Amino acid sequence: MRIANKVTAYFIDRKIIATEKRNIFEYGFELIFADSINFAIILLTSAWFHALDVGLVYLLCFVSTRIFCGGFHADTHIMCGISMFAMFCCFMAVYHALNITQTYIIFSGLVIAWIPIIGYAPVIHENKPLSRQYRKRNRRKALVICGIWTLISVVFILSGIQLGVAIAVTIWIVSIGIICGKAKSAWKEGKDGEWSEFDSV
Repeated sequence: MRIANKVTAYFIDRKIIATEKRNIFEYGFELIFADSINFAIILLTSAWFHALDVGLVYLLCFVSTRIFCGGFHADTHIMCGISMFAMFCCFMAVYHALNITQTYIIFSGLVIAWIPIIGYAPVIHENKPLSRQYRKRNRRKALVICGIWTLISVVFILSGIQLGVAIAVTIWIVSIGIICGKAKSAWKEGKDGEWSEFDSV
């Protein structure tokens, strides 16, 4: 991403960043710019469908849980953007298909969504290996944050607030992302026993 290279060069020229750390900062800026574009697309799409509040709730829930749960990672920024937008489109389709009175479906979905979360979070990115200690810490945070969002979702739904459905569906999406991420990891590593081990603890 050229803009990341230019920003990094700007800081290096002004002695803010050491030259030997160029690659680290270029990668960091690439992630920031790519995520900003992805978030902007999601919010603009939400606004287009007069559902900006839903888009905001989706991003808040998705990002806060995804940080610690991990999930599917595309190989390029373009594919990452496409996959994130595709997930958001799936979210919107399911969200609009559900009614807040369909509590049996929503709560059953939440229970099922928790199975991969408990079993496999956090899914470790191949380029960001974590020590066993950090994996345990991230796992605890993942469970706590998912638990908080689940509780908010249940309270909202029982109170007749439609955004509770949005939170529930977002947790479904996060759970599916964990499954996809674990599948990709198992496929790349070629471990036959990958799926049978709760190796995140």
